[in-house]
Amino acid sequence: HKENEITFYKKITRLTKPNKEHEVSLMALGAAALKADLWGEARKFLMKLIHMNKATKETYQLLARLEQRETKSQKLESEWTAKALQAPADATWHCSSCGRTHDYWDANCKDCNAFNTLDWHMPGQSHQDKKTNNLLIDYLS
Repeated sequence: HKENEITFYKKITRLTKPNKEHEVSLMALGAAALKADLWGEARKFLMKLIHMNKATKETYQLLARLEQRETKSQKLESEWTAKALQAPADATWHCSSCGRTHDYWDANCKDCNAFNTLDWHMPGQSHQDKKTNNLLIDYLS
């Protein structure tokens, strides 16, 4: 089981190598490292998001989980959880036809059934930033 998680982390590392400093890459690396119990690596990637001012709810939730698993500190876990409550929302798949958000990409919107209208959207991002993020998602897919 752990061997599969380390293999997955290595795959994420290879996939994100061309754009390893991008926030999507850092989040993927942090989550994969945490799942593989590579706590130092997970902390490094997640803290980089905080220092870049790109941390989201998920960033802080992952840090809370890291404290729970690595340090067993309920105090630190609670501090990260409190920060998650105040953090910006995470990126989602957004239907350009009806506006519904989705957790996962699908060819059709589940609300309006429009085809090929789901775009990766980060809250507060401009149209140009959205195009850049979509190119990264296409590349990583």
